[in-house]
Amino acid sequence: MFFINFKALAVALMMIAFGDAQVLPRLIDARNLAPQKSFSNIKRSFYDPSQINSDFGYTEQFPKLKSQMTTLQTTISDLLSSGYQVSDYQIDHFKDQINELTYSVLLQRAISTTQRNELLKSADKSYSLIADFSNLKLPNKYPTASENDKFVFHEINHALTSIKSDVLSLLYGEKEDSKQVSISIDSIMERVRPIRKNLSMYYTEYDSDYRRAVVLENFISDVATFIITGPDPYRVPFGVNLILAQQSKGHLEELRDVLSHVSCSETSSSEFESFIKIFKAELRLLAKFEFVNGKISLEIDSLLRQIRDEFHRLKLDSQYIEEVVILRMTIRFQRTLNSVDHVLHQIGVQRILDGIRPGQKPKSYIRFDTPLTFYLLSFTDFHKEFLAWNLKDSDDKRRVDEMIRSVRLKLKEAKGLGKVLPKQSFWDEF
Repeated sequence: MFFINFKALAVALMMIAFGDAQVLPRLIDARNLAPQKSFSNIKRSFYDPSQINSDFGYTEQFPKLKSQMTTLQTTISDLLSSGYQVSDYQIDHFKDQINELTYSVLLQRAISTTQRNELLKSADKSYSLIADFSNLKLPNKYPTASENDKFVFHEINHALTSIKSDVLSLLYGEKEDSKQVSISIDSIMERVRPIRKNLSMYYTEYDSDYRRAVVLENFISDVATFIITGPDPYRVPFGVNLILAQQSKGHLEELRDVLSHVSCSETSSSEFESFIKIFKAELRLLAKFEFVNGKISLEIDSLLRQIRDEFHRLKLDSQYIEEVVILRMTIRFQRTLNSVDHVLHQIGVQRILDGIRPGQKPKSYIRFDTPLTFYLLSFTDFHKEFLAWNLKDSDDKRRVDEMIRSVRLKLKEAKGLGKVLPKQSFWDEF
């Protein structure tokens, strides 16, 4: 039985999040050439649990995923048929990439059932290329599934598909009592455990139902864990967390683009009410899972600010948008305070040696290899985004202002210790 290598998954996901997936410059704004977008094309809420598998009339998410799937499948096919030696590491890396995209497809709300199935078939095709290659390389490594085995795999796959729908309904549903959520997750995992035991009795990559069942079982377990624990506040997001943040960003981009074509006279229509329902659902997810760390979180804040400005243009109330942003900023700067305390502690008790040449004295650096320091190193960007919102005075805003002042005081304390720091330019900001 194979498992997802989240280290490799995190690297691949972070490459996408930081722009490596779109390296070509956009010389022409495609939005100027595309048909006018209209909120009348939006058929349902992203988050209505009963509509998870329903058709969605307008979305840019399917072609993006299809392009990624096609590119990956072509890359795998070209390498495996090239005649060059292919290492186990390369095979494992391909599997991680397939799993990453499969997770993205399973979590995506803005694609239809038909589109989802097409993408999952493409992912399995990539897996079958690897399975066929492995069979030629080591023909006796894995047993061929019998007809009875194939029946078992099919039934397991069917059962896991049903459980997957339940865990997604819990993920995207309204925020429930934490005790009730725990009970629901326990019930889901109780259904998964005997399936996991059955799967562990086999290991054959030659059957598509088996391959899908293994990925589904891992996916359900990961999402269930995510629902219970939420994003780890002290780590750069990866896996389910980062995929959801990426998808929220993609949905907000679409919603912003649609909103830019709305006139004041259209805001009282039923179509616009549906649009607002979808947007509020996006805000609910952002508040529910607190995507506040990472470069992508700043991009989400920027998109929310652009949407807020469109609301102002249309003379609509934007208070609930600003309330979500204040919540995100409060969490973010509180964790930045914790981050500074952590670094000050490192200054006091731990040093690492770096950059030593013959005849030179060792340089003492603060340890920046711990996840919590991320918030400190991102403080300048966090602060700039907060100022860009130009929020009205309120108790919540003053609370955030006070946190920022506290961070600055602590930074002065750290700078005054006279240590040689790996990012001197960062400290020069203060």
